[in-house]
Amino acid sequence: MPATNLKERVAALEADMEIMKEELDHTQALAGIERGIRAMHRGDGVPAREGMEKLRKKRKIPAK
Repeated sequence: MPATNLKERVAALEADMEIMKEELDHTQALAGIERGIRAMHRGDGVPAREGMEKLRKKRKIPAK
């Protein structure tokens, strides 16, 4: 097998792997959103403003 052909195949496989990583990231993000929506429907969690305020205080970020 010529070296250039091998290099082309490796490059193609690397490109495919990158696409697969992006697809996995997307799928994991969607799963996280779905978990969050389910938690919200169960009444779990806190409103976004309240959560952000707690985070701001915890990290000692000044209020605007």
